[in-house]
Amino acid sequence: MPLYLASYDIQEKHHDEYQELWDYFDQLKAVKILYSEYAVPFPDGAMDLAKKINNHLRPNDRLLVCELFNGDPIAWSSLLIETAAFQNLLTNYARALN
Repeated sequence: MPLYLASYDIQEKHHDEYQELWDYFDQLKAVKILYSEYAVPFPDGAMDLAKKINNHLRPNDRLLVCELFNGDPIAWSSLLIETAAFQNLLTNYARALN
């Protein structure tokens, strides 16, 4: 199953109104890796995931969804999730480039 990075910007003044978005990420078994970024296992394409997430955002919010791959093209530092746990997500869900 592909693993996607879902990154969003929301208006801070409406911060309390996004529980529906965070519940949706929980429903998908997404893992919060930064304050506004989740690693999301999702069976369909990036556009399909973006459309579903966008249903939980406000008109002036921003969203980026891209697929993560298991291998050299990814690097990180100081995520909210432990490095071993993030590597486990990549191993279990992200596709290899080969």
